[in-house]
Amino acid sequence: MMSVFALSASPFSKSKFAGYLVGVAAIAGLSFVHFGPLAPEPVALTRDGAGAEGALFELQRFGRPADELRDRLPGIGIPWFLRRAGVLGQVDLRDPAQVVITLAWGGKIVGRYIERTQPIDADRTRLYVAFEANDMALVRRLAAPIDTTLDPPSLLRVTMAEHVRASIDGDGFRLSVLKPDAPRYKLDALFGALTPQPSRDTDNFALGDADREDAAIRQAYRDEAKRAGAAAPTL
Repeated sequence: MMSVFALSASPFSKSKFAGYLVGVAAIAGLSFVHFGPLAPEPVALTRDGAGAEGALFELQRFGRPADELRDRLPGIGIPWFLRRAGVLGQVDLRDPAQVVITLAWGGKIVGRYIERTQPIDADRTRLYVAFEANDMALVRRLAAPIDTTLDPPSLLRVTMAEHVRASIDGDGFRLSVLKPDAPRYKLDALFGALTPQPSRDTDNFALGDADREDAAIRQAYRDEAKRAGAAAPTL
């Protein structure tokens, strides 16, 4: 009688089995290891502006002064899929600490974005991004073509936060924000880790090379103004 072990194509290899276990462990570990910047998490601010009660905000951090960041926000505009659909954004800059963009589509008000800046220090800023729906039927129609696991209001809020981040950082829009729990994006994160990305998950994050250079220039101007005293306005 032929032994069942004779059917084995090759003898058991401890080294191959160990390599297999290492590979399985590495793939499983992707669920727990963080690469690159974390996706922003929604927060509810305790000090809401007019008409923003109960709004959820996505928190982003940037290595730029608050006034400089706020001045850039109007030029960044709204996410690509809204522009492609023909949505128009009317910008309100009356509040010095925030930018409000009212979205209009086909003559109707869809809702509005609230982008609120809060300085951490002279060179770092928190940015809070919220979306307030005015017409949920329009919001759902705008969100329908997007392949996402997010609900429509969250989609508009999250894509705006990522749109701003990508524009300020000068890199690509991370599609992973559309499906934050999808396994394929965990694998993408592994390969994306080879590309340097800013990590700004706490208020004391380290400035990037370009931000450090700008911060040094600003500090030099502040030091010169301090030495100049009363003559500082003429510098």
